[in-house]
Amino acid sequence: ALTVGAIGSHYFTVGLVDKSDIAPAASVGDDSNSKDVSLVLNYKVGAAKDKIELNQIAFVGPKILKLLQESDKEFESLIDYGMFASIARILLIIMKWFYSSFGNWGFSIIFLTLLVRLLVLPFNIVSYKSMKKMQNIQPLLQSVRERYKNDSQALNRETMNLMKEHKVNPVGGCLPMLLQMPIFFALYQVFGQSIELYQAPFIFWIRDLSLKDPYYVLPVLMVISMFLQQKLTPTTMDPAQAKMMQWLPVVFGVMMISLPSGLTLYILISTIFGVVQQHLFIKDGNKPVISEMTKAKA
Repeated sequence: ALTVGAIGSHYFTVGLVDKSDIAPAASVGDDSNSKDVSLVLNYKVGAAKDKIELNQIAFVGPKILKLLQESDKEFESLIDYGMFASIARILLIIMKWFYSSFGNWGFSIIFLTLLVRLLVLPFNIVSYKSMKKMQNIQPLLQSVRERYKNDSQALNRETMNLMKEHKVNPVGGCLPMLLQMPIFFALYQVFGQSIELYQAPFIFWIRDLSLKDPYYVLPVLMVISMFLQQKLTPTTMDPAQAKMMQWLPVVFGVMMISLPSGLTLYILISTIFGVVQQHLFIKDGNKPVISEMTKAKA
């Protein structure tokens, strides 16, 4: 029989793996008169047995994956990286590699961010071109909407024909974001569960990357960079939708206020990379072709 029980926090744990012949019933005892919490194992011995042999492995200490694995493989479950655990472990390995070179977890996060952005850069290029094409055909789409406003079936058909004619994918702009979402959630778990970042300083006022920014500098810079990125990104929204979306960076910034500064640093660097990327895309000569398309349609 195998039983794993533990009491702990995000970064430290007291764990026990029981491999005895008889599986115990594990429960947590809480003394209301003190702050002590205990792990209680109850063994039910059958009438035919007058003794049992206990086989237990205990672990007391920080949740360092290597130490847990060396104690017993079952202790791995004490670090919960969520549904993207495999991605989280890969990200932690990469950050450790960067840390071995720079000796600073903040710089490790920065270089990890740049690596992730470079990996999804081809998809970002495709996304930008798709959004630009979508923006360019907006006058034609508006004309189709006005022409078939009373015939929804014809409207959908002509809209799809128009997009097919100009090789536009309406969901192409969402691809890079979808690819990065698992990484974002995996990093959230890494920052919340990995003791490597516990009390790890970055520079200046950031003394612990596992805690929020005490002066909210990183969230504010993140909001500003997100606004700038919005201004540079082609949009196909109507004015009402675009005005509502302008508040999205503020909402996101408020959400990040209480989250680990390491995660905010990741988003800030990623957004700055996006701003530079958009500027280069625009500079590269993606010129509007609305007039040409309008002539061709006419």
